[in-house]
Amino acid sequence: MLLRFTLIKASEIAKLFAVTALIFSIFITGILVMAADGDLDTSFVTGTGFDNTVQTTQILPNGKILVGGHFTTYNGVIVNRLVRLHPNGNIDTSFVTGSGFNDSVYNISILPDGKILVGGTFATYNGVTVNRLVRLNPDGSRDAGFITGTGFSSHVFKVIIQTDGKLVVAGDFQLYNGVTVNRIIRLNPDGGRDASFMTGTGFSSGIYSMVIQPDGKFVILGNFTIFNGQTANRIVRINTDGSRDTSFVTGTGFDITTHTSAIQSDGKILVGGALTTYNGETVNHLVRLNPDGSRDTSFETGMGFNNNVHSIHVQPDDKILIGGHYTSYQSVLVNKLVRLNVDGSRDTSLNIGSGFNFIVFSFSIQPDGKAIIGGGFRTYNGNTVNRLIRIDNTIEIPVIPCNISSLPNGSSCATLEVSPGSLTMYSGDATDNNDLCANGSTDSIVVRDDTGVDTSLVCSDNEQAVNFASVSV
Repeated sequence: MLLRFTLIKASEIAKLFAVTALIFSIFITGILVMAADGDLDTSFVTGTGFDNTVQTTQILPNGKILVGGHFTTYNGVIVNRLVRLHPNGNIDTSFVTGSGFNDSVYNISILPDGKILVGGTFATYNGVTVNRLVRLNPDGSRDAGFITGTGFSSHVFKVIIQTDGKLVVAGDFQLYNGVTVNRIIRLNPDGGRDASFMTGTGFSSGIYSMVIQPDGKFVILGNFTIFNGQTANRIVRINTDGSRDTSFVTGTGFDITTHTSAIQSDGKILVGGALTTYNGETVNHLVRLNPDGSRDTSFETGMGFNNNVHSIHVQPDDKILIGGHYTSYQSVLVNKLVRLNVDGSRDTSLNIGSGFNFIVFSFSIQPDGKAIIGGGFRTYNGNTVNRLIRIDNTIEIPVIPCNISSLPNGSSCATLEVSPGSLTMYSGDATDNNDLCANGSTDSIVVRDDTGVDTSLVCSDNEQAVNFASVSV
């Protein structure tokens, strides 16, 4: 008996998990368990690792991993501040960056066509002046069709790609191509400034984090206290045209810098950083806000963290990975990494042992649930790892009632609710092949019918479909 699948919102499936793990006893347990919790994945071999801090990571649809930061070497090889790794940790030598960047990389964003936007403090890439933002082709060469003129006057920390292909860029710059933009700008896909995005006098100081909501609005965080002449203590929400969204009410805001943020599937907003209070209430480095800007009091962090939070990642099961410079959460020792339940309590099933010896800056979650973690650390649980590791990480997806109204004789059904979308599985006599895209990413709804109706699976980017039964976890 084979398992069958209907994938809904299939274009987002790469964010979910390796569907092959569903072979296990999901009907019996009601829980999809994919990996152990906190164990160092020794199949990810980094050798001597990085010589300086890893600031950002991105997992590509083919499983390869882009890594950016302050480093100049990886495993003894010169890779000035950007490198692409194979899933086993080896350098992907087909990604050629030449002399690389002359200063730090803080942001990597992947465009739908596979091109790569890189932002940071650098002025040159492979000897060419690019001033803090560049678009690369998938092979690492510079895309000369992305024209930024004189570029940015200072740091680029965050780039968000809109669904229309436009780019919202934020950081600590004041000028773009000679025009005053004060720390935020929207660019057209070719690099030209989008003049319809109007932020007035902009921000008074740096933007360190930015998230886009499903409605297209942006929650902006950083070290600023003023936006367009009005008080906005380190947080503000702006509309799609750049104007302030006055329905997002933050009171006195944050007392100290906000470094990181994430949006949950229910629209609530997680904020972390050096902050200790929000609107006059003690929150100690982490808080969850309702969509209107009020504090969500159902998210109980108690005494919170004893030092800065630098990274937040919301898993498909809505559990939350938190990384930073702290050593404790709610007075419990959790060196630089903790996983929280949706109510703010610590998820004790994640066992990191003695944890990290220094800051965690970045998380990326693979489709199989494993976590790529980067930062300034050199050890994890007593093991030398030099700034990048992969750990086993469990994603639990509760089974909800099936949404298929009729099934073939002898078939059973269950639906997994995931973020975003849902995955419906059923088992039957399954006389046809069960195909999935090689990298788990599809562009269409997938349906397999036991009556003989076979709706073809459409894989993105001409990828080869593979037989489900032959895929190993």
